[in-house]
Amino acid sequence: MRAQTADQSLEWARETIDTHAVVHHLETPGKISGTRWQVSRIDGCAIELKETDHREVPDGIVNRDGVFMLDEDKVITWNFNLSSLQPAFVMADTSIHEPHVKIFAQGDAFHTKTEVVTRAVRHDGSTQSTQTWSAADNRRNLTIFFDSPGADNKLLVRRLESDLRDAVGHCVVKASR
Repeated sequence: MRAQTADQSLEWARETIDTHAVVHHLETPGKISGTRWQVSRIDGCAIELKETDHREVPDGIVNRDGVFMLDEDKVITWNFNLSSLQPAFVMADTSIHEPHVKIFAQGDAFHTKTEVVTRAVRHDGSTQSTQTWSAADNRRNLTIFFDSPGADNKLLVRRLESDLRDAVGHCVVKASR
């Protein structure tokens, strides 16, 4: 059954993203764990998403002191307002690879903050060094992949596309009043 209101649509979207969305890695991942998307805030039409992952790469760091395992935790926080988007720019793609939802914007509508902690770990498990950094950015596109075992991921992204389009339309109308 389809959600009836924008609030219900957003709540269904929150549950779907929190339960079924996965982080898609473009670089060689090594050993990945703790990857997930989470809707951390919905305040009217303002949305905050967190994309997190933990990555380990054996012999991933080479420096003057030797070769160490890379141990990395990364959190990307996405902030955006649905009223700055257009319903037609929310698209489900089920044609290749993992089903996913793409959201495009005409400007830099997605504000991100990336926070990374990287550790060089010795073979005995002790930490040789730790580096932390963070960076703010603005982006025009957001893509969320779905690869949940036991779920019809194609159906999930099609419904998510529809519900997000409805919510964006509602927020655009609300902002123009």
